[in-house]
Amino acid sequence: KSKEQRATLRHISGVPMPFPSPTRLSAASISISKPTATSAVALTRSPRITVLLLILATICGLATINTVSAFTAVHHPSHSLTRANTSPTRLTMTATGTATATATATTAAEQTTIQHRLPPFDATTTTRVFLLRHGETNWNKQGRVQGGGFDIPLNDNGKHQAQCLAKELHNIPMDVVASSKLQRASATADAVHQRQHDDAQRCILDGFNEMNFGDFEGKQLRGHVTEDPNLMQRYRAHADRMKEDPTIPFPGGGESFREVEQRARSALEGLVTSQQYSRVAVVAHGRTNKILLSSLLYENDYSVPLQQGNTCVNVLDYDHATGKFTPQIINYFEHVKDSVIIR
Repeated sequence: KSKEQRATLRHISGVPMPFPSPTRLSAASISISKPTATSAVALTRSPRITVLLLILATICGLATINTVSAFTAVHHPSHSLTRANTSPTRLTMTATGTATATATATTAAEQTTIQHRLPPFDATTTTRVFLLRHGETNWNKQGRVQGGGFDIPLNDNGKHQAQCLAKELHNIPMDVVASSKLQRASATADAVHQRQHDDAQRCILDGFNEMNFGDFEGKQLRGHVTEDPNLMQRYRAHADRMKEDPTIPFPGGGESFREVEQRARSALEGLVTSQQYSRVAVVAHGRTNKILLSSLLYENDYSVPLQQGNTCVNVLDYDHATGKFTPQIINYFEHVKDSVIIR
């Protein structure tokens, strides 16, 4: 007889955790030392005892399990957990009493591509949104506040990340590729659009621009800060007040969370509510994405910790009947995990 097993995804409340990744059995074999007469009887007569012994042997180091990375879709506990596409593993008893585990055929590409981690959806009732962040800039690398007031281009690593993102998404058909007007986002979107998505509509929407941080724009908050050692403390204190009252803007002509939420939601809803598109890609910015995700998923609870790495992918399904967004994947960046700064 055989028993189907599936790897279980870890549920981490609200904290995007792209790596270290959970693991699953993959094309692995598990060998147990030659059984004694007593254990041989148990192995051949009781499949339940076989599984129990297999688990105990694994824990004690008697069995060897080869594992591969699996991505966890993570979001707020108020939403149901979405499982990645995992391969079922089959336990088999041999005539000699040796238990083996073999996974169904899954190619390496299927195990590492976001396309195969997403569940199917009904395109007649749902629009799938791929909310992306732009590639790296020198200001990202330096830890400078890079808001809507500065149009900083991608650096060489950012251009490489954009190409990796385009490769990651190239097998997923898109109906429209949208971005903010800032060149770091538009260049990233162009890379996605030009790689087998050139038949998709390409549009630029100001609603997806990065937040304006007012007096903090261009200031270095991370790394070797020499301008003002108290700058980060002042920034955090003001940001905390803004979380309590989202109508408070950044000083010096900056925006509030509410202002960014309203313009970004308006831009996104204009794409998904028309029912013209089944898949929409949007390239925006770190803070804009966080505010948008907080609004769509967490009822503007800005205490939910969200991270957005450069060229990360967030996947949300918009239900046309209910008008609600359901998260499938948050902050996925396996395609650039060795070259990304998490913010």
